[in-house]
Amino acid sequence: RVGFDRKRYALKAPLAAVGVFLLGALLTVLTALFMVRQVSQRLNSLARKAGDVGQGRTPELLPETGARELRELTVAFNRMAEEVQSLLENRTVLLAGVSHDLRTPITRLRLALSLLEDADATLVKRMDHDLNEMNQLISDMLVFARSLKVEALHDCDLTQVLDDLATQAALLGSVEWQPGEPCRAAVGEAALRRIVGNLLENARRYGQGAPIRLELECQAKQVRIAVLDRGPGIPPAQREAVFRPFTRLETSRSREAGGSGLGLAIARQLADAYGWRIELSDRDGGGLNASLIIFRGTGKPSVPDSERTHT
Repeated sequence: RVGFDRKRYALKAPLAAVGVFLLGALLTVLTALFMVRQVSQRLNSLARKAGDVGQGRTPELLPETGARELRELTVAFNRMAEEVQSLLENRTVLLAGVSHDLRTPITRLRLALSLLEDADATLVKRMDHDLNEMNQLISDMLVFARSLKVEALHDCDLTQVLDDLATQAALLGSVEWQPGEPCRAAVGEAALRRIVGNLLENARRYGQGAPIRLELECQAKQVRIAVLDRGPGIPPAQREAVFRPFTRLETSRSREAGGSGLGLAIARQLADAYGWRIELSDRDGGGLNASLIIFRGTGKPSVPDSERTHT
């Protein structure tokens, strides 16, 4: 309530009315901005949690408060997050059980092959090779199923990690690697080794025998690890498709020529789980440049030792 002195009523009422109107409009705008900010924060939090769910992590459940529409949306999201996590766990358990059930008859078949007498040595060798291929495929499937599990982050020297990987890769082919200054970052070391190892294996497999180049670019906001080969490369239209499970560009179905088609799929899932990025581009002079980009300061929170899954 705004009151006016009767003596000033006729003189000041219009100015007072304008002041009251402006004050009311200002309060209305401030209230609307406050309410929009509250809703925007809730939606931004929901978007971040949805990203975590999409990458296989279990986010903290959102508080089921606020307006009726927001409460209903939050309840549905929390239920979806729990169901997605349950599905991922069931997938891992299912594949682990299937692998156990399959490895038992594979072991029996390998034992039976070793006991065969007067059999064609070439045929026995081929059958043993097929059994080894089946066993490796089962192992790859298990790694793929477990690749969404996030391990604890540790501060480590990436230069030393890449030096170890280059030494191992050099046993199978020529690798060009010049270790430089230490580059420390908080990463999941097991995941980093598997991603770079898969990229190196992919480069060796398709690099047509040419030396593989491994590079490390250490910056303040990000770290770039590049694996460069001199193979035929990947057409731009197919660079996203190669990250799908069991996708291979070569026409042969043998593991020697094209592997199981899970290497890049595992690398992509691991990178997504940690908020990293894998980029494929043409290498100058021909070949493929496969880069892993690690963003500093965006690492995911550590998980307890009891929940770690080492791949």
